[in-house]
Amino acid sequence: MNAKAPSNITTMFIGIMTLIAVMGIGRFSLTPQIPVMINDGYLTLSGAGIMASMNYIGYLIGALHVSRMQSRHAFYLKAGLLITVMATLLSGSTPNFALQCLFRLAAGIGGAWALIIVTTWTQLILLGNRAPRLSAAVFTGPGLGITLSGLLAWFMSTAHYHASRSWYIYGTVALLAALIIFRHLPKEVDSAQPHVNKTPVSSNLKRLVFIYALAGFGYILPATFLSQMARTTFPVGQISAFFWPLFGLSSAIGVIFGDIFCRAIQYPKQPRRRHDFTRDRCGCRRADSQCGRLADFNDTDRFGISRHHAIDHETGAGAFFRIDGQNRRSFNLGLRHRPAYWPVDFVAQHCAVFLPGTRTAAGRRRPCPWRRGGCHPAPQ
Repeated sequence: MNAKAPSNITTMFIGIMTLIAVMGIGRFSLTPQIPVMINDGYLTLSGAGIMASMNYIGYLIGALHVSRMQSRHAFYLKAGLLITVMATLLSGSTPNFALQCLFRLAAGIGGAWALIIVTTWTQLILLGNRAPRLSAAVFTGPGLGITLSGLLAWFMSTAHYHASRSWYIYGTVALLAALIIFRHLPKEVDSAQPHVNKTPVSSNLKRLVFIYALAGFGYILPATFLSQMARTTFPVGQISAFFWPLFGLSSAIGVIFGDIFCRAIQYPKQPRRRHDFTRDRCGCRRADSQCGRLADFNDTDRFGISRHHAIDHETGAGAFFRIDGQNRRSFNLGLRHRPAYWPVDFVAQHCAVFLPGTRTAAGRRRPCPWRRGGCHPAPQ
């Protein structure tokens, strides 16, 4: 990572602004554009479905690429951000359907690069700095971006802008968001270490991927055609223009409510309590209730994140990228690099309550490191 890591607020801001640019605008500006392009006469409803499919195919390609990426993550983060912005701007330059599909494909690839890498980078920093709520706040970015694109669509519909001018406005807003954060993006991101062992894909991870595939399938239709359905249902007036920004606002608010809900069901009226510490034969101090993690009470928060050992001993960011990319093949799921048996913030970040199966989503619980010789001096 950078020699001087940014502050927690700056890291969160970078993540949110990146997701606004590549997701809220670069990926989802097509939704309010569909009725405008159909009204302008150079797009049909079936053609809109093909364009959306090209975007998701590009996203699949980008996710597969990131899952196998071994280095240059920072380069692909910046490249993905710029490609998504340029594809949005170029969409206003031509009504040609084939070129529009090509731009959607490029935006999908760039969006996957930027989304997976920036969320991984922000989560590693924020979790290491013991800021789980800020790490969850990063995922309000897509919702805020959708809200912004929806409000822009409402403004442009009242001004009777054509689709080409609308694309230019969307692209300009995404470009401004990218310029604001570009110099703050990381110059390098930790990649996989040579000694990292590949974690076998567990059955729980397979089930989780399947669940998110179903969730993705369920949300794709409204996320693509909501504006067109609203325009068809309410052809008179401006009420149809508010469905899309409300969709985005609900998504952003859902992250907050998801965090509150998951904390409530995971910790029902249980006060924070100390772990019972013992010393083993080699002088290490460990918690009997959470074998497998260094856990000095003064250095550990309620979610089991140790200040000095926020990341597992055997895995680096590269393994995180691989797991993250595997899940995003089905849905934009950001697996956080933390013990898989602490699912609360993991679920809350993505506004999902699929608690069954998340316990071992990132792999098996590792054996106690003290039995492998991974001892650390006990605090004096």
